[in-house]
Amino acid sequence: MTYQSGSALYFVFLVLLASSCVFSACSGEEKQPELHPFIGYWAQYYEPNRPDVWSLRKFSFDKRGHLYCTEVELGTQARIWSEPIKARWTDTCLVWDRLRAIVSGDDSTMQMIYTSRYGQVVPIHLKRTEDPEYVKILENAEAAVGHKAAYQKPPDTGDGLETMGAKRAGLDSLKIQALFRKINKGRFGDIHSILVMKNGKLIVEEYFRADGKICGPYIREVYRDRIGEVASVTKSFTSALYGIAIREGYIDSINEPVFALFPEYPELQTEENSGVQIRHLLSMSSGLAWNENSIPIGHPKNDVQRMAGSDDLIQYCLSKDMAHPPGEKFIYSSGSSMILGEILKKKTGMGADLFAEKYLFAPLGITDYYWPRFDTMLINTAGGLSVRPRDLAKFGQMYLNQGKWQGKQVVPASWVATSTANHIPTLGHGYGYQWWRRTFRVKGQNLECYYAIGMNGKFIMVFPEHELVFVSTAQNLERKFSKLFYKMMETYLLPAVL
Repeated sequence: MTYQSGSALYFVFLVLLASSCVFSACSGEEKQPELHPFIGYWAQYYEPNRPDVWSLRKFSFDKRGHLYCTEVELGTQARIWSEPIKARWTDTCLVWDRLRAIVSGDDSTMQMIYTSRYGQVVPIHLKRTEDPEYVKILENAEAAVGHKAAYQKPPDTGDGLETMGAKRAGLDSLKIQALFRKINKGRFGDIHSILVMKNGKLIVEEYFRADGKICGPYIREVYRDRIGEVASVTKSFTSALYGIAIREGYIDSINEPVFALFPEYPELQTEENSGVQIRHLLSMSSGLAWNENSIPIGHPKNDVQRMAGSDDLIQYCLSKDMAHPPGEKFIYSSGSSMILGEILKKKTGMGADLFAEKYLFAPLGITDYYWPRFDTMLINTAGGLSVRPRDLAKFGQMYLNQGKWQGKQVVPASWVATSTANHIPTLGHGYGYQWWRRTFRVKGQNLECYYAIGMNGKFIMVFPEHELVFVSTAQNLERKFSKLFYKMMETYLLPAVL
């Protein structure tokens, strides 16, 4: 399957965000015959004439005669919804939230229009389908609604992860079961996966969808081996590639001046930015102005949005004014991570995806992945990598093992230590080279960790002193996603393993 990337993919993401809101039931089948053309199975396409399907939808009437929608995303966001929707029929179309929908006269196609809060108008194209595979996917997802998660020992799948049950691992399975009940009730939002490694063994593995309402054997079976987009967790993978590139002799030093590596932009080189080095990009302390946190993602003034829409992404990132001297202040910048990707390409002659495939993914046994490019064909080294949750666990465990996986030194131990050390303070904790640092207080202990974090609730957390790795993926679309996961760590996951 082919996925769009860059800004176009982000607009599709906004569309699906709008259509995923929780709605209440509204009207009976017998009272609104105009709804009948919407009933059935639909495939949603990126564009009318492209063959790749983004998501599947089923519209039906529930037992009370209310309009009901089940949606399964086939893209790397991998979300599911199954619930009543509150919609109203106008003279020409069906309306709910920011969406308007109309079915063609021959009932074969549906056109939706989404209008964002910023006035962007995005078309959504659907075609009626009776494809048995698509129908089965939708029916299985709908049938999984209401299943309750129950702790069980993770299976050995032959992917290189060793597993162990609760008793042998010293895991408080009752605490884990209590967490699962909270997830089923929606207390932690749209969690997609929870994995825990202890002493090198996978001891917890569970999968959810639809704010915890959907789980069970079917979801477990499908999504264990389904790749999902991990957002800015990608940055920590990019960091690992730098450690490998240094070992392989492609990069001499992270003290190299950045702007000297881009002679194609002589007009951007100034005395003020001449001190910016690779290490400053790695630690988000280049001093280059950047704003992607104080302005909502998707807002036209957000630097990520502006970068994605520019004709030359690297030029856009390098052209920013110097807000601070290099190394002085932390400024979170996906632009810095994009520049790192281009430097890696210049130094190795390979895109980050091909370099990773040879030196990182192959040793870890990661065979199924997707790493998108922007419209300018640049690999998105700031975000967008898609892998399985079990592969995130492998990556975290490899770092915990000081760069080793199954006896092979994948990332130099010296780079693991350097990149996860605290190089600049931020948010009261600290930041390394594309890795965050944090201290938890649990059972009277201060627990130090380094971690990767991605938008909406993707995490890899490594606790070296306690031989622990935690992985979570989610699609919690509000900014509080990090607080939700920290609460889960402090209240359930860490107490269960200590």
